[in-house]
Amino acid sequence: MQLRKAELLRLENNVKEHNIVKAHFTMTHVKFFALAWLLISGHTSHAQEKLIDLDKTDDMKKHVYPVKTSPPEDVVLLNVSGTVTSRTPLNLAPYKNLQVLRIENSKFSVIEIDFDNHPFFQSLYFSNTSFDTLIFKGTPRHFKQLYLYDRHFYNYDFLKNLQSLEEVCILDTLNIDIDNFTENLLGLPKLHSLSFYDCNLRTLPASFAKLRKLDWLSLAHMDSAFNMAQAFECIRNIQLNNLDLYGCRGTRLPPNISVLTHIKGLYMAESNFTMLPAGIGELTQLEEIHASMSSLDSIPESMVKLTKLKVLGLMPCNFKSIPAVLYKMTWLKELEVGSMEWWPTDEELKPLRKTLKHTKVNNFGR
Repeated sequence: MQLRKAELLRLENNVKEHNIVKAHFTMTHVKFFALAWLLISGHTSHAQEKLIDLDKTDDMKKHVYPVKTSPPEDVVLLNVSGTVTSRTPLNLAPYKNLQVLRIENSKFSVIEIDFDNHPFFQSLYFSNTSFDTLIFKGTPRHFKQLYLYDRHFYNYDFLKNLQSLEEVCILDTLNIDIDNFTENLLGLPKLHSLSFYDCNLRTLPASFAKLRKLDWLSLAHMDSAFNMAQAFECIRNIQLNNLDLYGCRGTRLPPNISVLTHIKGLYMAESNFTMLPAGIGELTQLEEIHASMSSLDSIPESMVKLTKLKVLGLMPCNFKSIPAVLYKMTWLKELEVGSMEWWPTDEELKPLRKTLKHTKVNNFGR
């Protein structure tokens, strides 16, 4: 899959940080990105060498605005947090090598990002920040990631000018104009990853079906009023590799999930789904299913059709015993099964491990 597991880890850490969701996860996955921090020193004339790898920014040093301890040209990752008044513009001009910018709990008169002045700019995160004017200037060459936590915009017309964007994440934006948002996303030729967290959506607009290049779609923490069945029909012709339904509050996964025959990764951690519909057996391209901390207490016999499935994470869920269908899924590479109340012993797992000879069953790093 194109979306790497490190990306899942970053988003999950980001979500935890803002108390949107509880801690989780599963097996080898934890879910999609937070902006982390990296400081690089030294200078080079080659853009390829100057660009940091956004997959390798975890646990690295950050600079805090306004930077007083380092030369401005050394600032690659900048954190702005609650340090200015509403009458003050954000002055980014000195930080010409800036690549990752995180702004939270702040007030500004003007925020201006000049891509010509910051030619290596890659990632922008807004959280609980107010401003009178947001200006994007110049040509974005490497601007890949945009994260918006809380409502900031009445419309998203600015998006269509950010032609280099690849990943957009909207978190806890309860009044998003989904029609305007989608129409502006359609003008982004490189967009492949889109995530909604706690966005109070009810349906997806018909125009959403035109986002044909999406590889990753997250519809996380949707409440029971969200029309999941309509959403599945809307995205059935998008060639998604990964669908994330993390923390969804409806108790039933719609049967028409069967139309999403192209997906390879299905993530349902901390969801309220109590069962998987028989139609999941039609998703024959699936390679991974993760449902840790969910309410699942049964899985259908139709899962024997999922012969490409490599990883199945069902712990902790609400199982009271080993589902019979698991004994038939001999092609699995990794399997975890159990619940908080029922943690299977090695003796209970012995028959399953004997049948699934090439599967790591509740291995936990052993």
